[in-house]
Amino acid sequence: MTYKLTLASTSSSRKALLAQIGVIFDCQSPAADESVITGEPPAQRAARLATLKANSIPSTEANHWILGSDQVATCNGKLLRKPLTKELALEQLQISRGNWVTFHTAFTLCGNGETLEHMVESRVRFRADTLDSELCRYIELDDPLYCAGSFKTESLGPLIFDQIDASDPTAIQGLPLITLARTLREIGINPLGVSS
Repeated sequence: MTYKLTLASTSSSRKALLAQIGVIFDCQSPAADESVITGEPPAQRAARLATLKANSIPSTEANHWILGSDQVATCNGKLLRKPLTKELALEQLQISRGNWVTFHTAFTLCGNGETLEHMVESRVRFRADTLDSELCRYIELDDPLYCAGSFKTESLGPLIFDQIDASDPTAIQGLPLITLARTLREIGINPLGVSS
């Protein structure tokens, strides 16, 4: 099937994840207001923003699908953001130490008059005995300043973890590839499909 897939994101990690499963796609920057709504549950925020991003880019032809995604991380009810600074990264890792961090990773596919929405929840438990000096060294080595929660599971993050609870491990990285691949197959996009 001929298709066009547009990733509504400028995230380098989401681009790399989507490329990993072999689909052909282009990228556009979404026009979505990501302001926090007071009292909005994390899962609802992730789903709302994923859909806003997907809907912000027009589908231009038949079989043109727009993929929007968003991720919200929380620890004990506190929203964890992309820290952008080493100081905030350390603060978030200190909050996470000895606790579970929950990720709600949502994606929305829009096209052919359809809107398909999915949510994957994952959890990471952090070591309780990690020293501040270790956290500072981790930040220096892994540079997680643009990662929700201030860490990377795909890199050195496991050095400060006790456990990961995830049915779709790539969800923690920002895009749940198992769930996404299943959804793409449902709409006729199969990177493993053999054309005759």
